Amino acid sequence: MDFSTSLVVAILGFFFGAAAVLSQRERIVSNSELLRISSQLSMLDENSAFDIQTNKQCHTTSSATSDCAPERFIGSVSDSLLGKPTYRALIALLDNYEKKHGKREQVTSQESREEVTFLNAIFETPVGRKLYEFLNRKGLVDGHSLNDFKRQLHKIWFKLYSKWKGVLDSCGFEHVFVGQLKERKVTGFHNWVQLYITEKTGQLNYLGYTKAINVSREVTRQRWGRYP
Repeated sequence: MDFSTSLVVAILGFFFGAAAVLSQRERIVSNSELLRISSQLSMLDENSAFDIQTNKQCHTTSSATSDCAPERFIGSVSDSLLGKPTYRALIALLDNYEKKHGKREQVTSQESREEVTFLNAIFETPVGRKLYEFLNRKGLVDGHSLNDFKRQLHKIWFKLYSKWKGVLDSCGFEHVFVGQLKERKVTGFHNWVQLYITEKTGQLNYLGYTKAINVSREVTRQRWGRYP
């Protein structure tokens, strides 16, 4: 797995994807523009995790019951990388959520402050500023200021919604970057930092990979606590 695309680029891609869908309907952004801005964001990246090593070990299947990967998937990560502002702010958010669908989320004042800190950290980077500049120029920002965009992004990521009987048990950020449990199955969990931390602390057990798509991405199997 190639981690040369930074955490910030991956996070902002969540909103950027919405812009891409909108552009298909309204012709606001062309495919060539999306490719160009993506390349520019990558080049501006100051938080690249390019030197992280992964250990695929064995091939497995989604129905396998055995663990053929005795070692961790992600090797050691430097404290200097995880100590950068965007990483610190992200990690502070990872323990704010109830894993199981149907369990109401209770957002404390401290957790609300952590959400604001996270957004502020993103837009203090060249990547965040460049993306805002691009989306604002394309008319994809609600309002006319960076603070307006932060509020828009906060609503997209952190506004609670229900996945079970009207209970406010989910938000976009939780699903994508933390992961959730639905009927004993893990959903979401698209975040290498969360994978690294849960694996390091023994909460997650890497079981092997099911498909190697290319040199920069693998589809993995893991067990999060008692759940596959």
